[in-house]
Amino acid sequence: LAIFADIHNEPQAVNLITLIADCHRSQGQYSEALNEYQEALSRAPRRDPETISGMLSRIASLQRQTGDSAAAAETYSKLASLSNPGDANSKWVDATRDWCTSLIDAGKVDEGLRECAKLRKTVRAVNGNKDSVTELNILKSLVRSMQAANRKEAKGLVREQQGMARKLGVSQ
Repeated sequence: LAIFADIHNEPQAVNLITLIADCHRSQGQYSEALNEYQEALSRAPRRDPETISGMLSRIASLQRQTGDSAAAAETYSKLASLSNPGDANSKWVDATRDWCTSLIDAGKVDEGLRECAKLRKTVRAVNGNKDSVTELNILKSLVRSMQAANRKEAKGLVREQQGMARKLGVSQ
């Protein structure tokens, strides 16, 4: 990685900086990876939403992986704001789902549940108020976070998830 030390001086170095960050991450050097991802984000052209969303996604994922759920929630919120909330198949659903569950992981359970309920309502509306695999995936993530938080509400969510999976013919 030392051979790339001067790359930060290149004007179009976003891809190489991202590659360096990915290398740090794969070697378990999370602090260095996070710094490099943030550097790549700062250099990303503001007219390039794909690059920006890719960087935010990597940053949020790493923040969550290292246990900084509050920072991850903030980053996922930024990521969700870049996507179209009316498209239930977009990156917006994933980012919003991850934001909601990161809020729960950060101890903001009520806020996370409220935001997940809004997300599910939007997804249901787009799908003609019918169950969908997209909503099932939201439920799965919600159940994981609620179980990790040792919340009693997780049992009801598990039953709801199982019922929806049965209706959809999806194995658990």
